[in-house]
Amino acid sequence: MIAPILGITADAPGLSDFLWRQQDWPVVAALGLLLALLRRVRGGTAWKPTLWPFWGFALVALTVFATAWAGHYLVMVGYDLSRDEQMVLFDTDILRRGALVAALPTEWVAYADPLNRVFTLPVADRAMWVSGYLPGNAALHAMAAMLGDVHLTGPLLAALALLALADIARRLWPGDGAAQWVAASTLALSAQFLITAMTTYAMTAHLALNLLWLALFLRDRWWAYAAALLVGFVATGLHQPVFHPLFVVPFLWWLVERRRWPVLGLLVAGYAAIGLFWLWWPGMVAAQAGGMAAGVSGGLVERARDMILAWDVGGIWLMALNLLRFAAWQHLLLLPLAAAGIAAGWRRDGLVRALILGPLLTIAAMLLLLPYQGHGWGYRYLHGLIGNLCLLAGFGWIALRDAGLGSRQLWRGASAATLIAILWLGSSAHRMVAPYAAIDRRIAASAADIVLIDDHAAIFAQDLVYNPPWLDRRPVRLAVSAMPRPGAAEICVGKSAAFVGADELAPINAYFGQPSSPDHRPAKKAHEILMLIECTEVPL
Repeated sequence: MIAPILGITADAPGLSDFLWRQQDWPVVAALGLLLALLRRVRGGTAWKPTLWPFWGFALVALTVFATAWAGHYLVMVGYDLSRDEQMVLFDTDILRRGALVAALPTEWVAYADPLNRVFTLPVADRAMWVSGYLPGNAALHAMAAMLGDVHLTGPLLAALALLALADIARRLWPGDGAAQWVAASTLALSAQFLITAMTTYAMTAHLALNLLWLALFLRDRWWAYAAALLVGFVATGLHQPVFHPLFVVPFLWWLVERRRWPVLGLLVAGYAAIGLFWLWWPGMVAAQAGGMAAGVSGGLVERARDMILAWDVGGIWLMALNLLRFAAWQHLLLLPLAAAGIAAGWRRDGLVRALILGPLLTIAAMLLLLPYQGHGWGYRYLHGLIGNLCLLAGFGWIALRDAGLGSRQLWRGASAATLIAILWLGSSAHRMVAPYAAIDRRIAASAADIVLIDDHAAIFAQDLVYNPPWLDRRPVRLAVSAMPRPGAAEICVGKSAAFVGADELAPINAYFGQPSSPDHRPAKKAHEILMLIECTEVPL
């Protein structure tokens, strides 16, 4: 059972296994040891911090914003690593021009596949393209772009998440500064929270909007429930429609327990309409592109069915690695305190049950649908539920304090250890992103009109093949593996081209410990010569 976790079997292959060995296990081991030592801290001064005014939490939120914004350019080197992130910016560009889809220039339609159509909707026989994601996250990025930097989105949403969490904590524990601070600081000192906010992933928006929804829900006013539905509309349409409803369902059940039938009816009817709208969206976009393509009508349901049918037992090992990764990227005390909060409040407090059922439902759903998360700083499919666990940690701190264990020394020691882990994980993220960013900048600075990228010569090299919707940025990037053999030189007439092969991509393989095969370069060099006929070759 533990062999895949230790990385000694093929049942947990690929990126998940690599990240466990490269980033996560040292943190899990070190934090586990420190947690065992901190269990001995039974004495010490009882922690009774002064109640903070809301502006005190606003200062913490401002610090989070500044850290995440600076981190995008320092830790992430100003680069959007994964295809998921790139497609956010792709759709942002489309929305900023007042369109829903982008038309490829006519001369490039025959080369749509080499341009990289991964995660795009199959519409208009490849003459037009848009991502297969729902548009909410891209719309938020488009609004941030109007402020001067599209990468303000994650930091602003992270600050909103912390403010919403602080509002909830002050409502739940109005006279308990320690519980409020535990809830807020377990979020602020989460490496996953901070580093994901440095990216364009939708997960920071999920977290912020989930917490904003809960802050409105707990106000128990009709205007607040109506506002929560508006938040829910955006949250459901951020990128995939499954995540926000899994957060909401346990709170609807809490309404059932409390027999709040009018409120339940309003929210169920509202979410039924929201769900139907977003299920209709991909087909509507396809129709805008000039006709619905096969696989778009009902595409979300079809994709879910295909994922379930493709499931195998290896998903269990991948989920084990996901959850260990999640633990490594949180505050040292988050999960122990959340467990204490669940144990203390499960039977008597419906809110506690609702807070933990969201993460449990999400884990079960993703185990069935998509155990492999791909890239992610921590386990991103649980990102929108970190706030739930932070609130449970507040309940847990109260339980520990009542048992005589909630000392200032315990909290300070755990937070200091967590800060060290954040520095390690941040540097690990930087080391992973940096080689891709360096090669991307070499490509962007090239004088060539076209850059052919040997996308099989390095791990995730295909993600370097990223083009804007209207191909209005040079050089145009093409994936060698998808290039058509006949007529490949047509696009080169009157243009210059450069080639990115195994030599240029060597830093990526070096990071992953996977040097290029000695037989790989000659084969790709032959491809290079074939495709650069009638084209002026220039060095990268």
